Amino acid sequence: MKIAVLTPYFLPYMGGAEVGIHHIAAGLCGAGEGHLAEDEGHEVRIFVPDDSAGALYPPWQEAQNSEWEAGAPYAVTRFPDHLSRFRLSSSRKGMLSWVPPVSQRAGEVLRGDVAAFAPDAILCFYALPYARAAAAWGRRAGVPVCLSLMGGEITGPDSRLFWPLHIRAAVRRCDHTIYETPFCARTVTGGPLRRRLLLGGRPPHIIPFGVDTSLYTPDADPAAVRRQWGVGEGDPLLVTISRLARVKNIDVQIRAVARLAGSHPRLKLLVVGSGNWEPELRRLAAELGLADRVIFAGFVAHEDLPPYYRAGDLFTYSSTFETFGLVLAEAMACGTPQVAVGRTAVADVVVPDRTGLLIPDFDPDDMARAIASLLADPQRRAAMSRASADLARREYSWASVVKRYSHTLEGLAAGPR
Repeated sequence: MKIAVLTPYFLPYMGGAEVGIHHIAAGLCGAGEGHLAEDEGHEVRIFVPDDSAGALYPPWQEAQNSEWEAGAPYAVTRFPDHLSRFRLSSSRKGMLSWVPPVSQRAGEVLRGDVAAFAPDAILCFYALPYARAAAAWGRRAGVPVCLSLMGGEITGPDSRLFWPLHIRAAVRRCDHTIYETPFCARTVTGGPLRRRLLLGGRPPHIIPFGVDTSLYTPDADPAAVRRQWGVGEGDPLLVTISRLARVKNIDVQIRAVARLAGSHPRLKLLVVGSGNWEPELRRLAAELGLADRVIFAGFVAHEDLPPYYRAGDLFTYSSTFETFGLVLAEAMACGTPQVAVGRTAVADVVVPDRTGLLIPDFDPDDMARAIASLLADPQRRAAMSRASADLARREYSWASVVKRYSHTLEGLAAGPR
């Protein structure tokens, strides 16, 4: 089977979505972590704009690992496009939300390069700017189009009215849509009446984002991380891994530690990540008398993160808005129980009383009580650790994700047009 993958963003830029698309494409080819069996593999070609001029990505995001393409198991076709004034990151806000990002080359590429490839199905990542054009071409050519809505497009607190309308228009025109979480599906499809209009009564199809379970594993040794940051072997440690931005609400976790300072004098919080809110968080920790108990580890490379997850007795999280929450799935894969604010998609990932605990709102007292209850019960934490690792291997491994994508695309290609 031949699969054309159409995406506005891709490697060598090393964002989470770009790496995920790589894993899915490689797996569909029968290569990479979580790949299909050799006799089940497909021929995959990725079609992506050529960003050699730096038009699509912001100036601070630089390309990495420029040699990756030479060893990729799939082919890549890059084409010139002009999307710089329609960046997805800015179009959903203010007056620009009236105008969806528009590709000036999508039709030409579909009629030329994609048609020459003669795919049996098209897998389109991101609704904008290519999904509607792909759906129109697919209907004429008799090729089914599957849209995979990446979390970055799902409407958040800063989105305006017209952005969701653009997304729903793309969903309505494509043959099938995959959502990362039930929250993403609810955000796009809305209530029962709108869902019936969009999907014809079909339930939304959920395939989560994946985790490299060969890297993120309970076998990671946390001893060196604890020694490096001065955490004793028996001292309770909370770990959070996040971009240090206001939307992540790490202040809730710091205040929770302050609430527990008297009853847990050796408790520490290890904050992994960097961002412009770090000075504010450091000031808060100092004001609360926690300068030596809130540890700022800074940025840690992706491949070095598993021991940090394993170093924590608990993984804590308090983000305002998530469409999946990859760090929660990575914590699960490492066998670290979670305590998180159960807003947006976080409630779809953390399983209450099985892999961790959810609190209803950004209340430091609620988080402190949840943390204290688990720190006081090692057997419960151990059971949550095992359940987390099992769930991650079953639901979030790339092997599981790729098989579900393959099954979906094969069904579309074999179905009536």
